[in-house]
Amino acid sequence: MSVDFGDGPLRAPVGEPTAQPTPTRRPWRCLGIDVGGTKIAAGLLDEGGRFEELEILPTRRGDGGANLTTLRDLIRAAPAGLSAIGVSVRTLLDPAGALRDPRGVLGWRGVNLARELSVDGAEVTVSRDVECGAVAEVQYGAGRGMSDALYVTIGTGISHCLVKCGVPLSGAHGAASSGQAPPARCTRRHCEAQSVEQICSGPALASEHAGGEAQDASDVITAAEAGEPRAVEIISHAGWHLGAYLATLMLTLDPEIVVIGGGLGTHASTYRERAIGVARRLGFAGLLGEVPIVPASLGDGSAWIGAAHIAATRLVDSAESRATRRNRVLRPGPSEESR
Repeated sequence: MSVDFGDGPLRAPVGEPTAQPTPTRRPWRCLGIDVGGTKIAAGLLDEGGRFEELEILPTRRGDGGANLTTLRDLIRAAPAGLSAIGVSVRTLLDPAGALRDPRGVLGWRGVNLARELSVDGAEVTVSRDVECGAVAEVQYGAGRGMSDALYVTIGTGISHCLVKCGVPLSGAHGAASSGQAPPARCTRRHCEAQSVEQICSGPALASEHAGGEAQDASDVITAAEAGEPRAVEIISHAGWHLGAYLATLMLTLDPEIVVIGGGLGTHASTYRERAIGVARRLGFAGLLGEVPIVPASLGDGSAWIGAAHIAATRLVDSAESRATRRNRVLRPGPSEESR
């Protein structure tokens, strides 16, 4: 997939002038890699806003060595002249940059991925997948041009990220995007879920339908659309909780737009519209009632596109900081006469 937005250089935060490439810096081109639970995808993003998917390979569950080898092979196979490398991962990082990977899905618990993938001439930046998806949608997708955009992803898990002036906000401990928030009080007698994710995620929908014919969340959605009573009840219940979650986030963060991504968020329109309807009913008055709530537009590539963009932003910021320090050193100080 190759898309040309024709946007020119990396956009500065909304409201600030866009920095143009200078003779001392060549236009950047970055490699983005998204490490998911089942697949690892890689692609290129350049300063003109063009991106191209390169390859998709399987993730080896729990096999950290094999997964590291896959990433190194993708980096080696990438075109020469990379400016930076961005990696998206579905886990938190500790303050030292080590991955938490609490369930051992990637086999990287305690691994400093940036250090392990270090290559000459291209710095590696590792970011959470929800932050990468959020940045991609704000810079190139459904939230383009917005200075305060809320991104919510609904799929295997539930998470969210507020992007403010181009910067994803992760909080003091990196947990601001967690979908582990406790659910709203539920009138359903036997609902004992401890988090929104345990009710609204894809695996939660499929598990709730256990004993029926559904094999995964998409089957539950299809059954609900066909009028199967059990599936309809599941989607109604989960959609109510998802809507309450959206309402709470919107009232707390006051975004200009809400972009809903992830497999369920993008494709399961019945489920998404149920949640949006509940959110508008529960929480909004005045201007908040006009906030757009839209599906994401970049599809499965959003995480690696965002990872590449975050790496590029760090590269440009670093170059500008070095230039500022150099100018301070070279700028002559006041003469004795002017003091």
